Formats: sequence, C-alpha cells, structure tokens
Amino acid sequence: MRSSRRRTEVLQEGYAQHGGKQQHFSKPLERGIDEALMASLRASLTQLEKIARAGLVDEDMPRCVQGAAQGHFDNLWSHFRGYIEDEVYENKSLEREGSRKSLASSWSSPRTCWPAGRACPAPMGWFRAKLLYSLCPADASFWQVFQMPSFWLVLVLTVLPLYGISVYMYVLLFALIERTDEYQLVSFICRFKAIQFLVQGVLPALLISAKHVACLEGELDVGYP
Repeated sequence: MRSSRRRTEVLQEGYAQHGGKQQHFSKPLERGIDEALMASLRASLTQLEKIARAGLVDEDMPRCVQGAAQGHFDNLWSHFRGYIEDEVYENKSLEREGSRKSLASSWSSPRTCWPAGRACPAPMGWFRAKLLYSLCPADASFWQVFQMPSFWLVLVLTVLPLYGISVYMYVLLFALIERTDEYQLVSFICRFKAIQFLVQGVLPALLISAKHVACLEGELDVGYP
C-alpha cells in the first residue's frame, strides 16, 4: 500500500513538473496515476476484507454455519468491491474526466418560470424541476443536498402527518416523476416506504409511549384515566 501511495505521489509530481509538455506526457501520466490510484484502492479493500473475514467466522461455529456465512460474505463482498472500484474509477480517475465534463455540458439549462422566447410563463415545468431537484439532483453530493433549504422544506412536508400532508406530497411526487424510468420509480417506492415506517410506525409508537408514561406517573385528577 505504501509503494502504491509513493508511486501516486511521484507521478503527481512528474505531472506538475512537465506542465509545459502536457500534450506529450498527459496520457501516460494520467494512465499511471489512475493505475496507482486503483492499486492503492484494491490494497485497501484487500485489508478490509481480511479484517471482515477475521470477525465473521467463530471457531466454535458448526461447519455448515461457517460455510453458509462465508458463502454469503463472498457473494456480498464481490458486489461491494466491484461497486466501489467502479465508483472511484468513474468519479476520480483522470481518464474519465473528459467524459464527466462532456456529460455535465450536455445537460439542459436550469428551468425558469418564464422561459426566454415564450409569450407566457411555464410555472408547472419550473415547479416540477425545482421539486425533483431538491430531492435527487444529478450534480450534487449528499452534503450539498444537506445544505439546500428546499430539501429540508420538502422533507418536512413529506414527514408531516397532520391533515394527510405527507400523503398528498407523495401523490404529487408520484405524478411528477418520470414513471417509465426504473431508477426514479424504485427510488420513489423506497423513499415512500421509509417515510411511511417513520410517520405511521415510529412516531405514533413514541407518542403513545409518552402518553402511557405520563398516564402512569400522573395524578388521577389531571385528565388521565
């Protein structure tokens, strides 16, 4: 792992030193930096796999249980490792930087309430774009979304159980998403079930528990049975 990190540092220094010859040294250096990055990542994942395997199996486990646990771990780890490597390569490698920039440049411009060249405004398209962008933007990370006031406004409306507001919000979201897109549809279902668990499961349970404790600890003449 140390050799991979050192190789990455050396390649980065060489890339900086040969800035005047960027066209000649660009591709080999980019390829070398990407290879060093992926080698360092694979070494880190291998160490993590060893740690996970060491705590997975107990010596006192029956052989059948050990085999089942190792089989499930191998299946899960292969998917996890492939996903991490693909994500790092697509989002951090220098070779894919041009593809990332071209993809971002191909996106349409942000919607406006009154598009240029139109005689009348288009508030519905603007509202749909703003609402869906607040929940799942394509060009923002989780922490960027976390700092958006519109995200918190939509989140509060989707978890607010009063007067069925959360239900109406999800009906609106279902009408606005592109239902032929599998990702948007699955994401909507998962988000709806998670919020349903919180709003109709956890929150009522906490409220009833608090009322029960208050009833047990309260006096008989303060409105509790």
